[in-house]
Amino acid sequence: MLHPDEETNRALIIRLDMSEYMEKYSVTRLIGAPPGYVGYNKGGQLTEAVRRRPYCVVLFDEVEKAHVDVFNTLLQVLEDGRLTDSHGRTSDFTNSVIIMTSNLGADHLLSGLSGEVTMEVARDQVMQAVKKHFRPELLNRLDETLVFDPLSQEQLRKAVQLQMKNVAFRLADKGVAMAVTNAALDYVLAASYDPVYGARPMRRWLERNVVTKLSQMILRDEIDDNSTVYIDVNATKTDLVYRIDKKRGLVEENEQNSDVVILFGNKRRKPNEELLVMGRSSRDEICALKTYGRDLVEQASKLDTVIGRDVEIRRVVRILSRRTRNSPVLVGEPGVGKTAVVQGLAQRIMKGDVPSNLTDVKLIALDMCALVAGSTYKGQFEERLESVLKEVEDAQGKVVLFIDEIHMFLGASTDAAILLSRGELPCIGATTLPKYRKYAEKDATFERRFQQVLVAEPSVPDTINILRGVKEKYEGHHGVRIQDRALVVSAQLSARYIAGRALPDKAIDLVDEACAT
Repeated sequence: MLHPDEETNRALIIRLDMSEYMEKYSVTRLIGAPPGYVGYNKGGQLTEAVRRRPYCVVLFDEVEKAHVDVFNTLLQVLEDGRLTDSHGRTSDFTNSVIIMTSNLGADHLLSGLSGEVTMEVARDQVMQAVKKHFRPELLNRLDETLVFDPLSQEQLRKAVQLQMKNVAFRLADKGVAMAVTNAALDYVLAASYDPVYGARPMRRWLERNVVTKLSQMILRDEIDDNSTVYIDVNATKTDLVYRIDKKRGLVEENEQNSDVVILFGNKRRKPNEELLVMGRSSRDEICALKTYGRDLVEQASKLDTVIGRDVEIRRVVRILSRRTRNSPVLVGEPGVGKTAVVQGLAQRIMKGDVPSNLTDVKLIALDMCALVAGSTYKGQFEERLESVLKEVEDAQGKVVLFIDEIHMFLGASTDAAILLSRGELPCIGATTLPKYRKYAEKDATFERRFQQVLVAEPSVPDTINILRGVKEKYEGHHGVRIQDRALVVSAQLSARYIAGRALPDKAIDLVDEACAT
């Protein structure tokens, strides 16, 4: 089960591996153990997760392995959209998306792929297997049953390219470019793909045969910074061969590499050649800020109007204008508008309504997911973060970094915390009060370098003004007219009845939901 941070109010995926629910008694794990049994106080794994986060995706993986009593429990969820746990508490599933996956009939699809039968016959055989295994009461409550065809040769080739792309990224972090021929891609596909096991063995094959080989070459100093690694197949097409070019620069086109596939390059060498760039030969060619962030000033005209946060925005501007301790951290409950404060600052920078030291400044929102994605070895995350901070430092005050959920960086590792705690670069952080107390207040260096800006929950009248300010965009999106009375009632009712969330976020969600109905 994947749970987000308890203090953030974001949609999430709840994954249940149904192979763990093969016994009759395992249904109690979904809804909670009966009174007097072990685990009664913990509640059900499914009901508790949905009760706390009703806006979610529930994934029942390999559902055919579950006990039949589990299916009986799901009937109520699919029919009534609710489920009562052992404590008598009702979990509302009406706002949840339920997805089930199954491997039933996979052998029939392989028969269709091999040509023993047509794919149409294979799909019919799969559906017959599904109908034979699951009861009609369950199937009748499903909105749609989708049969996934086996991957085509073209799709498999794209999968190989994606896996090779990940290898290229890992080399690019070390200042090494990688070029792969089409023949090499075809060889990798033929050697690593098994119709029975699907595309998953590709990654293991690449780790075992390509990544290991490249690692050995790096350890032997055969590959250094600014090198280019060419990967091709030998004359008999029985193995991969590697050629190292230690000249600086990207792969140049010539007669020897006209078949080279290069992924992620800055430009194509010849329009008529199928060149895709697979890495870069120098760290100078990697723009970390563009890769791992987005400029809010450039997007300021597309952002919603920020209302009622003038005090906080002025406070942030004042801190950024200081010579020392010029990094603010926005602290407040989820949904109160911490990000809106930064967006309001971006809009003011775009209009020129800021002091001269902030004129023409880029406000870069750091993407945590992009920083973490693809980091496979220890220290790679810190390397990326350090490259971002290095570019901010080189900008000499013309770049201000915005890091939402800054406590994730402080809690991620000691190296990342040290980099951020230096406080030598203009940076805006945002986090919740509990996380600030848990991570930031314990870090004396961070506490000394960053200045706290409290972002309080707006009052109901202030929320009404905020709703009036964003009303026009919701009217344009939904094609409806929103009466002022509806905005007033949305603010009042959400403040009174929606617990566990903060204004104005819950009021805006209520208006958006009503317009979408």
